[in-house]
Amino acid sequence: MLPVVSYYLLPEQLGIVANFDVLQSIIMLLAGQAIVNALPYFYYKSSHEEMALLVSNLLFIILLVNAFLVGVVFLLCSATIEKYLHLTLLLQLLTFVSVISNLLIALNMVLFRLEEKPYEFAKLQLVQTFVYVLLIIVLVICLRLEAIGKIYAAVISASVMALFHAFLLVKRKYIVLSWDRKALTTLLRFGMPLLPHSLSFWIKGGMDKVLLTNFCGLAVNGLYSMAMSFGAVYSIFNTAFNNAYVPYLQKRIAAMTADNKDCEEKEMVSLTYKVAFFFVCLCFVAILGCWIVINYILNDKYKLSFEFVPWIMISLTITSFYGLFVQFIYTKKKTFGLGIITFSGSLLQLAITYALISAFGKDGIKYSLVIGSLFIMLGVWIYSNKVYPLPWLGKNKKCSLWILLGWSML
Repeated sequence: MLPVVSYYLLPEQLGIVANFDVLQSIIMLLAGQAIVNALPYFYYKSSHEEMALLVSNLLFIILLVNAFLVGVVFLLCSATIEKYLHLTLLLQLLTFVSVISNLLIALNMVLFRLEEKPYEFAKLQLVQTFVYVLLIIVLVICLRLEAIGKIYAAVISASVMALFHAFLLVKRKYIVLSWDRKALTTLLRFGMPLLPHSLSFWIKGGMDKVLLTNFCGLAVNGLYSMAMSFGAVYSIFNTAFNNAYVPYLQKRIAAMTADNKDCEEKEMVSLTYKVAFFFVCLCFVAILGCWIVINYILNDKYKLSFEFVPWIMISLTITSFYGLFVQFIYTKKKTFGLGIITFSGSLLQLAITYALISAFGKDGIKYSLVIGSLFIMLGVWIYSNKVYPLPWLGKNKKCSLWILLGWSML
């Protein structure tokens, strides 16, 4: 829909949509997105009844946190959010509806992955996409509601699908009306240390749009958001891989024995390198594809967005490496150290972004994207090897760190 939307939305309008996504993403993180994504690390060691308690109490956490945050927005933050993100109170409240819906959908989709039901997973994704596209056509193209129409399309499609996902959870007996202290403790003990880690990604992906809006204007933020949309297309491949890889890896680790441990670890390292090489190749293909689409398909007012694309693709490729290494940290449940690394790295990137945008305008965001992603990826890789040692560089461990740093910089 990008080429179509580009003819009906000015960059300023797309900037408002991007800011809605910024607010929505921070609320999703605070409401428990990290815990939803952590379900694979409990699934293979829990009975169905135990998973039902975890899922039910996770939904309780999501609703409770959102209720609290709605009150905070009403009482304290509404005017500030409107000033910096240009979002009315109605749009701010719609983010909470969207957050609850999307987290419920994400929870059920994680369970479908773990149950190894890819066809059900795909059907539900395709239905939601169809509903969203249909609403885009009606609200943005036919009724010309611009940014509001695109936001309404996302919120309505998510809300409708969330009701159906709730029905499927009840049908599969994943929702029970039971407050369980043990389940709550398990979820919070795993999820709370991940909050700084999760917030780090919002700082990386959200604050750059806030800074661009306030230093360079909504139009530049709209161009950057269009370029980031192409990055989202690239991320589809990364997400699709992780949807299959994470359950596969956790299942393989759970089945590991003392006899096959060395062989299994070597194979996991080999697989990781092969996947990393694939994402490097995909990066170059994606940049070329984006150039073709932006120059020959998108509306002319968005052609300047291509200047951001190569930097975004390089940053996403580095982040895909991070996604491979972080799984071993999750396996050991050493999330506190992970949070420190990623949060510190994101604060460093935020400082770099502020300095570079202040000095170079919109060009500053390009450099800070790559620098921040590289720092975080290196820190996570080193920490991953500390908590879950693997033969990343063979047997010569003395020079491993220096080779690792050199290879990553290249």
